[in-house]
Amino acid sequence: MFLHNDMGFFSVVTELLANLLTDDLKIKISPGYVAMHSNFTQIYDKTANIADEIEESSEIIDLQKMPIIENGQDVLDDIYNLGSKSPKTKFMKWSIENAK
Repeated sequence: MFLHNDMGFFSVVTELLANLLTDDLKIKISPGYVAMHSNFTQIYDKTANIADEIEESSEIIDLQKMPIIENGQDVLDDIYNLGSKSPKTKFMKWSIENAK
């Protein structure tokens, strides 16, 4: 079973870096897919019910639909100002909503 929690972080970093490099280098960088294979799973008490829902579902559920990072700098700004301002990017709004 693949969980989005901690391992999804690597996908986010890859997309964020590709977006920022595209802006800096002025050439399109397409990271493709990020896949991780492991023989361990992390399930936390607060997310155990979500893990069961994902595993038993034959359809893609909203929790699996991470928005595209359209502007890497805006995402970084949202991260840096997380405690003081409401996020403006779809990615950060989705992340906050699904962290609950």
